[in-house]
Amino acid sequence: MARISVNPGVLQDASEHLRRAVAAAHDIRHERDLLLDLVGDSGAPRFTEAVENFLKKWSWGLGFMERDGKALANMLGSCAEAYVELEDDVAVRLGDG
Repeated sequence: MARISVNPGVLQDASEHLRRAVAAAHDIRHERDLLLDLVGDSGAPRFTEAVENFLKKWSWGLGFMERDGKALANMLGSCAEAYVELEDDVAVRLGDG
């Protein structure tokens, strides 16, 4: 018989770390806008264009990381809660709770 062994604390920790990473991605995207303003004032059109292209592509990728990271963090947190509830329910039904 297969047994599933899950540590809800590890799932919750992973969720929290992922949320911090998502927050960092969000902050980086915000800084990108400020950097674009500074680069625009450089007076060097080719440099400005190159930096703008890079930052737009980089930000586009970060947007996916931010969106997907939030979804994954939510799933991990929900799984952790579900396992805790299930363990509590089993313990009560078995008379151990």
